[in-house]
Amino acid sequence: MTNTQRLDLNWMIGGAQGSGVNSTAQLYAKLMTRLGYHVFSNIEYHSNIKGKHSNFRVRTANYPIRSHREHVDVLVALDEESLFGDFYQRYPTHRGHAGKVKSGGAIIYDSNEVPDAQDRIDDQEIRLLGIPFREILNESLEEVGKGGEGKKYSIMGNTVAFGASMALLDIPEKQMETAVREAFAGKKSLAEMNEVVARYTYNYVQDNFGDKIEPHFPSPGLENQILIKGSQAVGIAKFKAGCGFQSYYPISPATDESVYLEQHQQDFPMQIIQTEDEVSAINMAVSATHGGVRSSTSTSGPGYALMAEGMGFSAITEAPGPVVCLYQRGGPSTGIPTRQEQGDLRMALHSGQGDYPAIVLAPGDAEEYFYDTHKIFNLCDRYQVPAVLLLDKHIGRSSVSIQPFDTSDLEVDRGPRFNTGEHEYQRYQFDGSPVSPRSIPGEEGGIFWTSSDEHQQDGHISEGIGNRMSMMHKRMSKLKLLLEEYPEDSQVKVFGNRDSDVAVISWGSNKGVLQDLLGSPASENQPDFRFIHLRLINPFPEQALQKALDGAETIIVLEQNWGAHLAGLLQEKLAKPVDVRILKFDGRPFSYDEASIGITDAIENPRERIVLTRGAIRDEETWGYEEVQNLLDERERRPRQRTPSVPLPPNYNR
Repeated sequence: MTNTQRLDLNWMIGGAQGSGVNSTAQLYAKLMTRLGYHVFSNIEYHSNIKGKHSNFRVRTANYPIRSHREHVDVLVALDEESLFGDFYQRYPTHRGHAGKVKSGGAIIYDSNEVPDAQDRIDDQEIRLLGIPFREILNESLEEVGKGGEGKKYSIMGNTVAFGASMALLDIPEKQMETAVREAFAGKKSLAEMNEVVARYTYNYVQDNFGDKIEPHFPSPGLENQILIKGSQAVGIAKFKAGCGFQSYYPISPATDESVYLEQHQQDFPMQIIQTEDEVSAINMAVSATHGGVRSSTSTSGPGYALMAEGMGFSAITEAPGPVVCLYQRGGPSTGIPTRQEQGDLRMALHSGQGDYPAIVLAPGDAEEYFYDTHKIFNLCDRYQVPAVLLLDKHIGRSSVSIQPFDTSDLEVDRGPRFNTGEHEYQRYQFDGSPVSPRSIPGEEGGIFWTSSDEHQQDGHISEGIGNRMSMMHKRMSKLKLLLEEYPEDSQVKVFGNRDSDVAVISWGSNKGVLQDLLGSPASENQPDFRFIHLRLINPFPEQALQKALDGAETIIVLEQNWGAHLAGLLQEKLAKPVDVRILKFDGRPFSYDEASIGITDAIENPRERIVLTRGAIRDEETWGYEEVQNLLDERERRPRQRTPSVPLPPNYNR
């Protein structure tokens, strides 16, 4: 394969939070999407607002991709830490990303900031594009009458990096300029300045690194794609489903969704309330459902831990919702607020007091985030139960190029409703169905009582033995009815070779990396297996899963937590032994390469636990301690390193 036929490119930008890492990567991903490529991108960032290191990967290919790779083809480093790590810290945590750049790849960096970069990179095959950011800004801004003001406008270093990337990849200059102009739409002077800087840098790189420019690789020419985050897909689905009320208390990474809703609520009949805490958020959402409004709340693990009583309140009052969007992150407690984990599966299943019915869905990509969000509102109305969408930071914050959602078959089902012609309405009537018609406050003849206590058919409190047993049976039977009516292919999905002896079971955002293992051109030497994606977690789809597992001799579970939550659930529900648990709990999602290594090893050398981190299988008991000590030892050997600074906008303190 020649360079001009290259299929896959991994671009990464790193720098201090607040220096434009996010906006530059989004601009790059949007332009690549517009040029017709498949795009998948993901971000890693600290929970600090500014100053700490963050990095954004954007993978581009001419075949479908749903995961990131370990190696980097082009690294854009806005500071020294992005290249060589945070050894200025008392306790360093990483070695930077220069070591991830493969031979033949390239690094774009600020030669003013890291003048000795060439001496510190061993691989001579890596092309180094040391660009004097300050001089570029000083000279380029002359065109808009601000020549020599490079220091003042150092925040535009990210635009220098973007222009350099475009030149390196041979992206047409005009398309780059259009993308920059659109990024600053409505801010004419900023758009002009950034366009000038990007163009000047583009030409500078072509003039000074002309013989090292990466050949343009062919685009599949995909049309009409959209670039979307998982949290945005959820938000659009809520508007489309007719959700009229959203409550939330700010918490990472769930807040993105509520912010998106707030940005667009003026175009839809939705009320969005930021509450004083999560207890208020869930209870306001429950109250809204009783008022006849589809409602939801979005949160993360620590917030959902406070919502447990509200979930039970919804269930005993047979409210049609709310939908709780639970964006998982690393715990326990506040844990690692902006990092990835799938550690809340058991909490979603067992939150609250006693037994109560709740639906738990675990969509696996942006498309499922959209369609399952729309669907779950119908389920809440049809069965009058609360529901949890088990989401996570990885898909919630990742941007992916997809075709626009097909909404032609989407319907809104509000479930069984009270007929105003009926007499002696009883909200919780025993009539053979576990789901009683509900009335909306204000409907003539539809008066009912409701409380958080056990109650009679008319809603009045009762602790009678017969009543208690009947009400428990009525409520819990809803899940059985749902399982009977819910299509099996929406409960469990099977990918790959259905006849393979090896079954890999997983859930949530692991879907993408396992699909890539089964279907991408990079997977020619991958082992043969069937991938079973569990979408419906509660009620547990025992029958559908048994069918999917038919004939499998080796069962492997892959998930992102320490306790192998899904593996334990499978053994509890199916009484089947899980042969291998492939786990990752370092706060980062599985890369394509890690999943490949883990599954290959699980098949060749099966054992109870395989733990992955930083692109390899590790000894979970010793590796972390050794890595910490190695970083400390290396810190002592290194020359003193400067703490990175965040460039501030012009006139910041004015």
